[in-house]
Amino acid sequence: MKYLIDPNYVTPLPYSLLSDTLAYVTGFEFIRDLNLTYRLNEKVFSEFDGADFNLVLSGLFKGEQNEPRWKKVEKIKDEEWDMYAFHGGHELVNEQFKHMETNLAEDTDLTRQKIRSQIQVAKELANTMNTIIVYHPGMVQNKPTNFKATLKNLEFALKEAENYMLIAIENMPRCNKGYYIGSDYRDIKQILKEINSPNLGMCFDWGHANNYAKTFAQETNRKEEYIKNFSHHKEIIEELNEKIIYAHIHYNRNHLIADPSEREDEHMPLTRMKVEEIKNYRETIRDLVKKTSIKKYDMMMLELIPKKVFGFYTIWPTGSTRKEQYKSLEFLKVFVGK
Repeated sequence: MKYLIDPNYVTPLPYSLLSDTLAYVTGFEFIRDLNLTYRLNEKVFSEFDGADFNLVLSGLFKGEQNEPRWKKVEKIKDEEWDMYAFHGGHELVNEQFKHMETNLAEDTDLTRQKIRSQIQVAKELANTMNTIIVYHPGMVQNKPTNFKATLKNLEFALKEAENYMLIAIENMPRCNKGYYIGSDYRDIKQILKEINSPNLGMCFDWGHANNYAKTFAQETNRKEEYIKNFSHHKEIIEELNEKIIYAHIHYNRNHLIADPSEREDEHMPLTRMKVEEIKNYRETIRDLVKKTSIKKYDMMMLELIPKKVFGFYTIWPTGSTRKEQYKSLEFLKVFVGK
């Protein structure tokens, strides 16, 4: 099994990756165009088997059309990181990344142009065939009865990716600004049924499933044990089985609180789960490996966002320390087993 992490998450200030943020914070827009370089802490990165590279944070695109900055792409390519997966543009991005906002529920030529540019860059950086690029299925105001725009955009993405890359759509958390398609796993099941392609699958996000579990339980009249035992995760795995080709692994506490709206997508380290939860958590991970196509593609991402940069600037309140990232990796390897 290859254990991946985003390069942004294992270096304190990745200048070459976060030029958009530097430009936004300083007010100096010219920084976006500078071909800055900053090597990763190789010792830190070497604990993992490769990268899941978030294209939103990369600084490799400019303008509304997401035109690739090819000189920067070459710089990143020269770093020779093992890149096995990517995350395409998605909704509700921070202000400095607004040009990367990509909503697959919008049937527009601009959306498809962004998809094209992102896949072009991912192809250039990928180290291997069967590289996976993850997309959110899209956001709408209310739960839809059909997914016409998402289907059209995914069909376009598959054509752009050809047989070189796999597309994975991710199950999503709850959202108070609308409805994420894919929060309810049945959305993804329907989409994958309507687009029956061997190059399209699901990215199973553990924390997102836990975040939506209580809402799903209320909608379907499930008992409290369904939530506490992570039965929602197991149900998704049983229902989507071999359509699941990849996973984002982290932890959150939505199953422990009375009101699910009190806590959102936390991306916490595995070290923070309670001892009595470990057995059920481990079972969901082992089911992921044994009952899905993850065993075929042989990789998953530990999606642990750092809590602070340089020990003082908080970027994710429920994020991880470097030590927690390492320990979570150890836990995950034990959970997966041999």
